[in-house]
Amino acid sequence: MSKINVLNSDIYNLIAAGEVVERPCSIIKELIENSIDAGADSITVEIKEGGIKYIKVSDNGSGIEKADLKNALLAHATSKIAKKDDLHAISTLGFRGEALPSIAAVSKIKILSRINNSDLGYEISCEGGLFSDVAEKGSPLGTYITVEDLFFNMPVRAKFLSKPSSEENHITNYISRLILSNPNISIKYIANDKIVYQFGGKGLEAAIFTVYGKEALDNSLYVSNKTADLEIKGFLGSPNYTKPNRTYQTVIINGRYVNNDTVSIAVHNAYQDRLMKRQYPFYVLNLTVPFDKIDVNVHPNKLEVRFWDKSYVFKTVYSAIRNTLNKNEYIKEINSNPDEDNNSFTLSSINSSYEASLEQKGNVDNKSVEGITFDSYENKSHNIVKDDGGRMNSILNKLADMKKQSSFQKQDNEINFQKSSETLLSQSVQAKLFEDAKKPIVLGVLFDTYIMIEISEDLYIIDQHAAHERLLFDQLINNVQSLKNDVQDLLVPYVFNVNHLENNKIIEMSDELNNLGFGITEFGNLTYKISTVPFLLTDINLKDFVCEILNENIKSMNTSNLMRNMLASAACKAAVKAGDSLNNKEILSIINQLNDNKTEFLCPHGRPIITKINKKEIDKWFKRVV
Repeated sequence: MSKINVLNSDIYNLIAAGEVVERPCSIIKELIENSIDAGADSITVEIKEGGIKYIKVSDNGSGIEKADLKNALLAHATSKIAKKDDLHAISTLGFRGEALPSIAAVSKIKILSRINNSDLGYEISCEGGLFSDVAEKGSPLGTYITVEDLFFNMPVRAKFLSKPSSEENHITNYISRLILSNPNISIKYIANDKIVYQFGGKGLEAAIFTVYGKEALDNSLYVSNKTADLEIKGFLGSPNYTKPNRTYQTVIINGRYVNNDTVSIAVHNAYQDRLMKRQYPFYVLNLTVPFDKIDVNVHPNKLEVRFWDKSYVFKTVYSAIRNTLNKNEYIKEINSNPDEDNNSFTLSSINSSYEASLEQKGNVDNKSVEGITFDSYENKSHNIVKDDGGRMNSILNKLADMKKQSSFQKQDNEINFQKSSETLLSQSVQAKLFEDAKKPIVLGVLFDTYIMIEISEDLYIIDQHAAHERLLFDQLINNVQSLKNDVQDLLVPYVFNVNHLENNKIIEMSDELNNLGFGITEFGNLTYKISTVPFLLTDINLKDFVCEILNENIKSMNTSNLMRNMLASAACKAAVKAGDSLNNKEILSIINQLNDNKTEFLCPHGRPIITKINKKEIDKWFKRVV
């Protein structure tokens, strides 16, 4: 008996549809690409319930002739290519002949179209692959396609769709890219009978204004560069205008919105030394490449492309972005003093510099505190719990007020941390830095940043900021569990604006945010206000907080994780900084706390606190051992 079955069209059409129709947004993308290929300069998109129940795409393009209506719904039928050589230089957005048949296989679709020289239009419908007869019907010029009840005949696939708000989010994101990649086409987008976008096709600057607003346009830099095989045009955000996620980044190649790592990484590297951590640049880049030097036939969704020479594209994009950034006045330039020879260092100049530093800081005799030998200098007193405008003291006072016994005790410029048994998150406990049998020697502080300790024949280098940040964070994390539901009303609510994509994210996260104590309510069109905050975090920077919750890397909101991020930020800002001069007691306080608390030797953001170098390694540096 034969084990290999030849599938009938009902089955293989359903399988093929899985490649093309992933979600409602996939349908809209395919239909709009057909509209653009048909020469439309006005397109309207309407959806209901995230496109799961209803999608309608209307255009004023060339239309579909009566004889072609049924063929348009057949697999591998297309007007875009005719022979295999056409695949080597594809100039249209659509070309596979898979979109309409795939959509028809998993939904209820209706096509009404009228061509230019016809008085009437013609309509055909298809339900799960079953066609109706072509009927004559009155119609404006162009094509009108309605898709309803996606996956009605594939309930298993339907279960994998997200909720309507999430599906709408995907569509809104795509429509925004569509406007940016086709700035000369009029586009109207309606979701649940509400107009989201109405763009008049007035050019790229107008498109940026429509999608991202005036602020983005005002902070944009025009970029233009042309070589024999690659032309780059578009707008870049100033490094002073950054975003917490990548939703403000668009790459268009030959009129097609794509995801391309080569271009994205080139832009990222060009901006790299100008951006703070977790901040992303804004840009809309339009690349034009000869059709025979790019392959768009990579995946049915056509979001991926391959270049003939990735290295060439990378270098060209990087140079164009870098040159544009360097031309603007916000770039700080540091020039060497021509009267000084920076390379003329001598032993005497080094000695004189060293002597001057000792004179400035005040050299003292070696000290021993708590059994630790201290080889260093005395300097001005510095409170280990840095005031930072009173922010950390405010947090500590709240803890003291709300718990009978505070875990923070301020004594003689030192902080003794009493380890609490309460934990919000699981932490890996490290071994002690040194045991009582060892005799650590504090050698001093390098660059007012790194504390150096000799233990046996090992050199330990401690980052004072990372260490203090970790200690503060551990104490906050141990005390916040019982306080997280207490809230504080704000005298002046914090008001912020979002774009359509961010708006959907706020809606999805609103319940969790309110549970945390952040009273977020709608305050107008695409505007929200925060009226309450968790009591422990009264001094939180709400602008930074909003950026954090809108960060695209937060896939799902988790109370512990979000609170952890906020406490990590509070500890970071309150900790001593690199460059802060610490006195002997303060240095010893950090060392003793690291040792006694047996904390994890990473700061809350993942940076190492301690680096260890053994004597043998140092001996190798100086060729004492081979």
